[in-house]
Amino acid sequence: MIKRYITNSYKETILVGEELSGMLKGGEIIALYGELGAGKTHFVKGIGKGLKIEREITSPTFVTVQVYTSGLLRLIHIDLYRVKDFSSLEEAGWYDFVDERSVIVLEWAEKIEEILKNYPVIRVIIKIMDDSKREIEINF
Repeated sequence: MIKRYITNSYKETILVGEELSGMLKGGEIIALYGELGAGKTHFVKGIGKGLKIEREITSPTFVTVQVYTSGLLRLIHIDLYRVKDFSSLEEAGWYDFVDERSVIVLEWAEKIEEILKNYPVIRVIIKIMDDSKREIEINF
């Protein structure tokens, strides 16, 4: 199944992420694709909001992994921008993250596409249309 959205602000992008969170039961891996500045972290903020995460969702670019445990499900937010290969992610605890109590959200998921073939994945493609307008495609 594919769902498509057009958003006209980062707030609308957050709302789409929040809508997706209502479908999550735990054990999902959400792979985000989109160029720098597309709104991937805003989308994750929406997922966090929908999961009732209390802490502010921030980009984990410099720490690679942020774990949020205060919500309905554990949210594992991983930014692969600076990751060279999957072994770095293994060392960070990948196999501990994949469980039915967690939702994993991967920014720059194309970096580990080969590994993702081993898992059911929800793919989210965010395309920049102009300064504030985005096309979001969710593939279930």
